[in-house]
Amino acid sequence: MKLDPTLFMKEKPVRALIVAYKEQGTYASEISKEVDTTYAHTIKIVKQFEKIGLLKREKEGRKKVITPTDEGKEIAKGFSYIWNMIDPDKRNFTDAPFQKF
Repeated sequence: MKLDPTLFMKEKPVRALIVAYKEQGTYASEISKEVDTTYAHTIKIVKQFEKIGLLKREKEGRKKVITPTDEGKEIAKGFSYIWNMIDPDKRNFTDAPFQKF
């Protein structure tokens, strides 16, 4: 699987992946609130991550629950670690602990 590095160079997609990891089963509307982006943009990000195998969406009634795959979890942990090193003011942005891969 080839990853598009430009996808990870943008703040909103990185934060969306971290939020999906932190919540372990959330909705696009919740991700959009946390990341401060539109619902349409969030869906676009989620679909891109789903296409490359980092997130999955499963129907729950009328809504779709978004959860990270195992690979998505590992990448989110790494990004969370980097995010917290770069932006110490947002250290509590996620509870994702850093673990060596």
